[in-house]
Amino acid sequence: MDGNIRSALNNLQLRKKDMEHYASIINRVWNIVVSADMDFQREFTYFYRVRRDGEWREVFYGLFEQCKKITGVSFEYILREIYKRTGRIEASFSSKMLAALYPQMPIWDSIVLSKLRIKPSAYQDKEKRLTEAVKIYQEIAYWYKGFLQSEGSAEVLNAFDEAFPEYQNFTPVKKVDFLIWGGGDTNLFSQKIIEINGCVEVPPVVTEDEFMDKFIGFIESNHWYFGGGVKEV
Repeated sequence: MDGNIRSALNNLQLRKKDMEHYASIINRVWNIVVSADMDFQREFTYFYRVRRDGEWREVFYGLFEQCKKITGVSFEYILREIYKRTGRIEASFSSKMLAALYPQMPIWDSIVLSKLRIKPSAYQDKEKRLTEAVKIYQEIAYWYKGFLQSEGSAEVLNAFDEAFPEYQNFTPVKKVDFLIWGGGDTNLFSQKIIEINGCVEVPPVVTEDEFMDKFIGFIESNHWYFGGGVKEV
């Protein structure tokens, strides 16, 4: 087993109480009324370090309960509803609400952003920030999908299951998330980074979207990850 993975597992053993809180959250969320269950709210607030005032939390947990009734609720919907109701852009807490309801979805936090070398822009325009947050969350989800399709993922997931057999029911995404959390700034899943500098010549009728569809199709077919964008020159 990779030494960094072993170290992350050891760190998680020391913080096993946090894993118990997470298990409690996902086991209870669909069986209670989130907006009225103060015990659940306290546990979620503690586990995810929700440092917001009572008025904000009332809005947040009210939306939380409403989202349980929306089929296929999305990160973007939660993000924009929180902004509409509070005036705050809460990408991280939006992802944590979504991931509590649907544990196969990843969370947005500083450690994950650092690993993916993503630094959100300091846009003053709120709509640009909202749009960028949606794109970044898609990149986060895309990275998890790519890693879980890679050859090394099985060894990582098996290591987690062996260390924490009582939490084998956690989704693969959450197991990897806990390992990233336990590893801190350590690069647990070392991968080579190749920077692309150049241009691709295509027929005039090919749009940027069409090019990206084919390019990303090639990347995904090899279980790789691409972060960035393209522009016509």
